Amino acid sequence: MLGFFISLLLSSLPAQAVTSVSCDGVTGVVREVVFLEHEDCALAKSLSDIFNQMAVTFNSSAAVNLVIGGPSDNASFDNGHIVQVPYRMVFYGKYGRKYETHLSNLYTSAAHEYGHAIFHEHLRTTAGPEFADLFSKLDQLSARKLAILKGASDVSFVGDSTNLVYSPQFRLISSRMAAYAEFFADVLAVYHFQDRQAMVKALYHDGLDDFQYNYIRLRDFSSQPDPKWEHLLSEDHVKLSPARAFVGKHLWPQNADQSQEMSDWILFCILRVLAQDLESEEEPEWELANQNLIRELESVLPTVGTEAFSR
Repeated sequence: MLGFFISLLLSSLPAQAVTSVSCDGVTGVVREVVFLEHEDCALAKSLSDIFNQMAVTFNSSAAVNLVIGGPSDNASFDNGHIVQVPYRMVFYGKYGRKYETHLSNLYTSAAHEYGHAIFHEHLRTTAGPEFADLFSKLDQLSARKLAILKGASDVSFVGDSTNLVYSPQFRLISSRMAAYAEFFADVLAVYHFQDRQAMVKALYHDGLDDFQYNYIRLRDFSSQPDPKWEHLLSEDHVKLSPARAFVGKHLWPQNADQSQEMSDWILFCILRVLAQDLESEEEPEWELANQNLIRELESVLPTVGTEAFSR
């Protein structure tokens, strides 16, 4: 897990000049656009529109800097203010075969990453004053990374980021919150696109083997995870797969107003469980983590109206 966060902080530091562009129509929560390779303001505007729609639907003011890199199979949020996405989603199979995907895959992946930014915004206001310095340092590192991405050569970064990642506070909060962050970011993405299988579709390509396909299916909100693949549920992206199935069945919105109400309740439940996890000496295993979160979600069903919102 620590290696994953280091990679987020260090990823895509440029080896050559990049371009910071003012694109027409990019407004609202996207503060700045940086292209690492090909300039495409139409793509930047489409992503900006998605982020702004999500900000309105989910009542968020999370501002981000949008970094668009070359073709890749990965997008990321740096736990500060940078959402980084590829110019196109491209996956690689056996023997280096390349699988290009539809632009919709990129849109869903980007929505998921902006979901991380929304979760991070809420987390920083609820995690308690003892974590204020940590979030301040994450913001500072994000600002330094953006400066380097824009071509600055006199900014320190690597040593400070490594020291932060291995600090006790970061180790604690990252180990406890990662699975909840992935879960909530998935919730916002599937709510936004009104598709329980949006994350599965975003990660699908024709080169997937059985293992890879069944792994991405664990991010499906339309069905329970196959017990055959339960051994994979220790990984943060899929750890809360049973909770996803619960949301897909019992907390599925029919419109934007319901999306906001339900996401608010889901976030409330996550933060309650996360607060308990932060007080525990050990991170809960996947079975207990799902039990705890589903129990909290069940407690809000009468409040949000199960008959109206369940299918």
